[in-house]
Amino acid sequence: MLDASHAADLALLRHGQTTAPQKTKDAAAARKAAENFEAVFAGQMVAHMFAGLKEDALFGGGQAGEMYRSMLNEEYGRVIASTGGIGLADQVTAQILAQQEGLK
Repeated sequence: MLDASHAADLALLRHGQTTAPQKTKDAAAARKAAENFEAVFAGQMVAHMFAGLKEDALFGGGQAGEMYRSMLNEEYGRVIASTGGIGLADQVTAQILAQQEGLK
Protein backbone atom coordinates (compact mmCIF):
# COMPACT_ATOMS: atom_id res chain seq x y z
CA MET A 1 0.00 0.00 0.00
CA LEU A 2 1.19 3.51 -0.77
CA ASP A 3 2.01 5.25 2.51
CA ALA A 4 1.46 8.96 3.19
CA SER A 5 5.06 10.06 2.55
CA HIS A 6 5.19 8.32 -0.84
CA ALA A 7 1.75 9.65 -1.75
CA ALA A 8 2.90 13.20 -0.96
CA ASP A 9 6.03 12.77 -3.11
CA LEU A 10 3.91 11.40 -5.96
CA ALA A 11 1.54 14.37 -5.70
CA LEU A 12 4.48 16.79 -5.90
CA LEU A 13 5.87 15.02 -8.95
CA ARG A 14 2.51 15.17 -10.70
CA HIS A 15 2.60 18.96 -10.39
CA GLY A 16 6.15 19.24 -11.71
CA GLN A 17 7.74 19.80 -8.32
CA THR A 18 10.45 17.65 -6.85
CA THR A 19 11.69 17.06 -3.36
CA ALA A 20 15.31 16.92 -2.28
CA PRO A 21 16.77 13.43 -2.75
CA GLN A 22 16.78 11.43 0.43
CA LYS A 23 19.76 9.24 1.17
CA THR A 24 19.08 5.71 2.26
CA LYS A 25 21.35 2.73 2.43
CA ASP A 26 18.40 0.39 2.78
CA ALA A 27 17.93 -1.48 -0.49
CA ALA A 28 14.70 -2.96 0.87
CA ALA A 29 13.23 0.53 1.32
CA ALA A 30 14.23 1.42 -2.23
CA ARG A 31 12.59 -1.78 -3.49
CA LYS A 32 9.39 -1.06 -1.56
CA ALA A 33 9.22 2.47 -2.99
CA ALA A 34 9.76 1.08 -6.50
CA GLU A 35 7.04 -1.54 -6.03
CA ASN A 36 4.65 1.16 -4.76
CA PHE A 37 5.44 3.21 -7.86
CA GLU A 38 4.83 0.20 -10.10
CA ALA A 39 1.52 -0.50 -8.31
CA VAL A 40 0.31 3.06 -8.96
CA PHE A 41 1.45 2.87 -12.58
CA ALA A 42 -0.22 -0.51 -13.16
CA GLY A 43 -3.41 0.72 -11.48
CA GLN A 44 -3.51 3.70 -13.84
CA MET A 45 -2.99 1.39 -16.83
CA VAL A 46 -5.86 -0.81 -15.69
CA ALA A 47 -8.09 2.23 -15.14
CA HIS A 48 -7.47 3.38 -18.72
CA MET A 49 -8.06 -0.13 -19.99
CA PHE A 50 -11.52 -0.24 -18.38
CA ALA A 51 -12.42 3.40 -19.11
CA GLY A 52 -14.35 2.71 -22.32
CA LEU A 53 -16.30 -0.28 -21.06
CA LYS A 54 -19.98 -0.12 -20.19
CA GLU A 55 -20.78 -0.43 -16.47
CA ASP A 56 -21.51 -3.98 -15.38
CA ALA A 57 -24.08 -5.22 -12.88
CA LEU A 58 -21.45 -5.59 -10.16
CA PHE A 59 -20.96 -1.84 -9.79
CA GLY A 60 -24.27 -0.62 -11.19
CA GLY A 61 -22.96 2.78 -12.31
CA GLY A 62 -23.28 6.10 -10.54
CA GLN A 63 -20.90 7.80 -8.15
CA ALA A 64 -20.60 4.80 -5.82
CA GLY A 65 -19.83 2.55 -8.76
CA GLU A 66 -17.05 4.88 -9.89
CA MET A 67 -15.57 4.91 -6.38
CA TYR A 68 -15.56 1.12 -6.12
CA ARG A 69 -14.19 0.76 -9.66
CA SER A 70 -11.36 3.11 -8.67
CA MET A 71 -10.61 1.04 -5.57
CA LEU A 72 -10.69 -2.16 -7.62
CA ASN A 73 -8.26 -0.66 -10.15
CA GLU A 74 -5.88 0.28 -7.31
CA GLU A 75 -6.05 -3.27 -5.98
CA TYR A 76 -5.42 -4.69 -9.46
CA GLY A 77 -2.31 -2.49 -9.59
CA ARG A 78 -1.10 -3.76 -6.21
CA VAL A 79 -1.65 -7.39 -7.23
CA ILE A 80 0.12 -6.89 -10.56
CA ALA A 81 3.11 -5.30 -8.80
CA SER A 82 3.27 -7.89 -6.03
CA THR A 83 3.21 -10.85 -8.43
CA GLY A 84 6.17 -9.82 -10.51
CA GLY A 85 4.63 -6.84 -12.22
CA ILE A 86 5.77 -5.57 -15.58
CA GLY A 87 9.43 -5.16 -14.66
CA LEU A 88 9.17 -1.49 -13.82
CA ALA A 89 10.03 -1.96 -10.13
CA ASP A 90 13.34 -3.61 -11.03
CA GLN A 91 14.34 -0.66 -13.20
CA VAL A 92 13.17 1.95 -10.69
CA THR A 93 15.02 0.20 -7.84
CA ALA A 94 18.21 0.16 -9.89
CA GLN A 95 17.84 3.87 -10.65
CA ILE A 96 17.14 4.77 -7.01
CA LEU A 97 20.22 2.89 -5.83
CA ALA A 98 22.37 4.36 -8.65
CA GLN A 99 21.21 7.88 -7.79
CA GLN A 100 22.00 7.35 -4.14
CA GLU A 101 25.46 6.04 -4.96
CA GLY A 102 26.07 9.34 -6.75
CA LEU A 103 25.03 11.33 -3.67
CA LYS A 104 27.91 10.05 -1.56
